[in-house]
Amino acid sequence: MKYIDNHYFLNYNYFKLLIKYNTVALLPNKEYSKGWFTNKCTIVGANGIINLSVPLLGGRNQKSLIKDVKIAYEENWRQQHLRSIRSCYGNAPYFDYYYPIFQKIYAQEFEQLFDLNLFILKEVLLILKVDIKIDINNNLISAEDILFTKSNTTKKITLYPTETKYPQVFEDRLGFTPNLSIIDLIMCMGPQSRAILEP
Repeated sequence: MKYIDNHYFLNYNYFKLLIKYNTVALLPNKEYSKGWFTNKCTIVGANGIINLSVPLLGGRNQKSLIKDVKIAYEENWRQQHLRSIRSCYGNAPYFDYYYPIFQKIYAQEFEQLFDLNLFILKEVLLILKVDIKIDINNNLISAEDILFTKSNTTKKITLYPTETKYPQVFEDRLGFTPNLSIIDLIMCMGPQSRAILEP
């Protein structure tokens, strides 16, 4: 079993590592890390990288356990994220097939960020047809034992696999953009996504 950070629409490299395991454990008692992927992801549009960020009650500088971090709904960020996904991937080969699933995801309203991210992870695993058992572990685990966490990524980045290139929507004008949210791979490659992620 591997311990993992609970991210918002995990990126390509994270999923490439994740699918090697039969069981993973999420850590609700881990401290929230600002400036990390816990509440944001990156997609690419006609003019380059776009960051999608989930607004949090108390802002991103809070010192809380991830299970206690609450989502702010003063602004309609879910519609904004859906519009960004449509703008970036409306011409992607598999947009029409998968966009309703994203609409279903964004129709949900979760109080806690942890629960939103867990729901997203389960939905993406279903899309990819990857069978991974997800446990919830309330123990305190050293950051060194957690896959792709903020404190250990920089020193371990050379151990991560080289990304397999695949056709992207704006590749003709921007070139290939690596390590985007899994949204990009799903919209561009559809049922072939799992094969691209596998070693």
